[in-house]
Amino acid sequence: MLKTHETSDMASLELPVTDDSLSAAGSQRWRSDRLETTTYTMAAFIWAADSEASPSFRIRSRRGGDWGRWTAVPPMHGGQDAKAEGRSEHTGTELAWVGRSTAIQFEVSGARPDKLRLVLLYPRPSRSDSLLGTRSIGSLSSKSAPAVLEPMLFSRQDWGADETWRNGRPAYNHMMQQVHVHHTANANDYSSDQVPTLIRGIYRYHTHYLGWSDIAYNFLVDRFGGVWEGRAGGPERLVRGAHTRGFNSSSTGIAVIGNFDEVRPARSVLRSVAQIAAWKVHENGGWPRGRVRVRSEGSDLYDANDLVLLRVIAGHRDTNETACPGRYLYDALPIIRRRAGKLIREAEVASQPVQILAPATITGTASVGSQLLLQPGAYDPPDAALTIEWLRNGMEIVGATQTTYVAAPEDFGTQLSARVTATYEGRVQASQLSSMVGPVTAVPSAKVRTVGGPGSAQIKVNVQAPAGVAVSPAGDVEVSLGGRRRSVRLVDGRASARFKGLKPGRRRVSVRYLGADGLTSVEASGDVRIG
Repeated sequence: MLKTHETSDMASLELPVTDDSLSAAGSQRWRSDRLETTTYTMAAFIWAADSEASPSFRIRSRRGGDWGRWTAVPPMHGGQDAKAEGRSEHTGTELAWVGRSTAIQFEVSGARPDKLRLVLLYPRPSRSDSLLGTRSIGSLSSKSAPAVLEPMLFSRQDWGADETWRNGRPAYNHMMQQVHVHHTANANDYSSDQVPTLIRGIYRYHTHYLGWSDIAYNFLVDRFGGVWEGRAGGPERLVRGAHTRGFNSSSTGIAVIGNFDEVRPARSVLRSVAQIAAWKVHENGGWPRGRVRVRSEGSDLYDANDLVLLRVIAGHRDTNETACPGRYLYDALPIIRRRAGKLIREAEVASQPVQILAPATITGTASVGSQLLLQPGAYDPPDAALTIEWLRNGMEIVGATQTTYVAAPEDFGTQLSARVTATYEGRVQASQLSSMVGPVTAVPSAKVRTVGGPGSAQIKVNVQAPAGVAVSPAGDVEVSLGGRRRSVRLVDGRASARFKGLKPGRRRVSVRYLGADGLTSVEASGDVRIG
């Protein structure tokens, strides 16, 4: 039977996978029917931890009425250590991100384990999720400069961690010898405002279904290069994670959100991973391009007490029997090591960074067709070279690199901001995000057509959004004629008002659209002759 669970920000659905729910689809392969479900965005399978079966799974989901392709859901090679985390009753697959879906079909291949269950999660989005990509983090700080290795990151509060899901207090390590790089193996097509919901889903899966004390990773990096605090306890401290079995006691874990067996990581991702690694390695006396001897606590590659020579920045597969962090991210580890080493060297030799003395601000009306002006701020040295990137909902607007920007139709309904980077030879660059403006509105046009008759007049109004703005004007229109006023509702951008009992003569008609759904108010006028 289906088992559902609802909270204010998380919905889940569980389905036992039994003979009754499957049909044979080949030798040692079974397939479910197409199952109607409540809304979900993430899917996984869990089963009894003491089962010796090693099944494989594929799923496909229905999104917006269309069924997607079959996608493998890989097993999770658990990073938790039973001694530190406690022994879990369940093991499972990675948590797949499928987007907003309302039906699922799945396949199971190989021996089916005991207590096999399908888990569907729907971390509900919140308004604050969409604002994170555009907010100005440390807008008056030079913290992102290489001379200060600690990266700017989003906190647990930012991504909406429910601290009641955690079990117990954070545990801390006495030393840090390594950085272990992972991927979450779940999705590559999520948007920036979906990142917090993705992390909340991973957190729920790790704690509620796999029985871990907290989210496994110390840090997460999204596909846009954003850095997120993972496990509780303080990002600056040596928090023990549950990411790399046998090696959690002397390491920190960074998980990149995505499946890097399928795609190559963006340069922004590699930069962010390198910066976290440089920060943690440097403050603990290590060198990111080096090797270190680490004592194993027992993994599926190394026995307990084995002394293993490993890279300081290593992939999950270096210590456990897994494909993680995916072939493309694993192949990029040399780039990450070199980048981390360069950051440390720059931090050690760099002079004072460029100082931000005044914030960047935007003036003007955030309306389609209107020009906005960026005041880039003030810096020391005052002749530091400035580069500008205008941003739409936190994403770069290609080609928008001047202090002025004219809001385009595609900006309608979005938040606009700008990133200013100040550079000066011999100093570490500084960058800041401007204040945001928006949501961007649009000024519609209004046309008035009049039809006069004996003692009466009919006023027809047509309101249109600007070209390229995909919204149909709605709301109310006020029509004034001869001291009389009527309020009529637009339908598909059109409205009509009739006046009776009018004296003969020529009359002036005034129309005012009040605005709605991002369209501003607008006025129009005309004349009508009463017979």
